[in-house]
Amino acid sequence: FQLRISGSPILSQGDTPDLVLSLNDKATVRYFSSLDKRSVLFHTPLGTESSQSSQGCVSYPMDFRKAALEATQGTKSLNMVVAGFIISLLKMSFSDLVRAVEETFKGKKEALIPVNMAAAEAGCVLGKQYIERFPQFHIEPVDRKSRLLLTGNEAVALGAICAGIRFFAGYPITPASEIMEWLAKYLP
Repeated sequence: FQLRISGSPILSQGDTPDLVLSLNDKATVRYFSSLDKRSVLFHTPLGTESSQSSQGCVSYPMDFRKAALEATQGTKSLNMVVAGFIISLLKMSFSDLVRAVEETFKGKKEALIPVNMAAAEAGCVLGKQYIERFPQFHIEPVDRKSRLLLTGNEAVALGAICAGIRFFAGYPITPASEIMEWLAKYLP
């Protein structure tokens, strides 16, 4: 899973990531050798303290699983520990995360809100330890105007509608199935 975050438009993927959070040993080993001197890797503990790759990447063992266990007595909200860590490290608004969690679970499983918020807060505590070391990761708030967040397939479908498409024929089970599904929903 990859996430691209920036206070300005992201025009390309780039060659190497600036920040990697690895939640398992396989991913840590896989990414470590491919990172460069701009990269920072937070990874599951492998029995080493912070270290540097031959390319100059700095790595820090980070036990997100332990933080989840301590905050919630389980690991089901490990992703929320990581979300809290990222929010804190990037100096983003924690209230936005709270709102997203509340909207996600509202009316469905509201009992999960406090558990997920406890996990996110545990992640924030971990992230605050690193805020001053990595000012390059601080994201300035952007305006709140509405924006579209689309996958490539959704963008293709939207572009087709804007260009005047009136008919589409497709077959599911292809990588482009999302185009057909999107057009079925929004085609005039």
